[in-house]
Amino acid sequence: TGTITNLISSDGGTTWTATFTPPADSTDANNTVSLNVNTVSDIAGNTGPSTTGSSGNYTIDTTAPTVTSITLDDSALKIGETATVTITFSEAVTGFDAGDLVVDTGTITNLISSDGGTTWTAILTPPASIEDSNNTVQLNANTVTDIAGNVGGNSTTASSNYAIDTVAPTVTGVSSTSTNGNYRVGQKITITVTFSEAVYTGGFPSILLKTGPGASDSRTVEFSSGSGTNTLSGVYTIQPGDLSADLDYVDSGSLVASGSASLTDAAGNAAILTL
Repeated sequence: TGTITNLISSDGGTTWTATFTPPADSTDANNTVSLNVNTVSDIAGNTGPSTTGSSGNYTIDTTAPTVTSITLDDSALKIGETATVTITFSEAVTGFDAGDLVVDTGTITNLISSDGGTTWTAILTPPASIEDSNNTVQLNANTVTDIAGNVGGNSTTASSNYAIDTVAPTVTGVSSTSTNGNYRVGQKITITVTFSEAVYTGGFPSILLKTGPGASDSRTVEFSSGSGTNTLSGVYTIQPGDLSADLDYVDSGSLVASGSASLTDAAGNAAILTL
């Protein structure tokens, strides 16, 4: 495999040299240069015998490594999550480190290969308190070399898109859609809690209202509507003995999502319930 050029002798024909050029984009582990002596004659005109001489074996690798794929095992990262990034090359490579990867949003750590350099994995950690729906991990193949020393071509491969949401929903207000006034036993007051973004309920989150002067004078209101919006609503029905000049929640921990109840945003981040 290859081409011979510039065949010359500098000693009158006993010793000859030539330039051997391997073909591009070729990988071949078994090659020799051969010559049948009957193709030449000496100065007296004697033709060589029909015997063949061969060089020792030589290998060729003129194929540059390429990036086959970059994949993530999680394309929607929320608070507390990381993604495993898998980078696969066309062959084993060296000189590859985390700094070669271009990451739109996040940090790459723990870059390792367990198969000699063809497949690599790393951990992608998103930053805190950010929402970004358009991100990729990219790699230019010219940052690595194969075992033979061939540098990768100047081409960039990107992962598919991944989204980040590490912002937890928070409470922006507690109010009522009912008008101010005096209410009697059996009448209903709608209580609303507004969040910084749309929230989704599982079960029935609730709020504890202060309905009298005593430490234990309180009523629990479950939120039964508003899931998928930024405002949850529940209905408080006035009971005998309730007395409040200005209806309010008990304290900053009155909003709860306990037991089977949950409050999360679309990404699955649990809401911060402090009032």
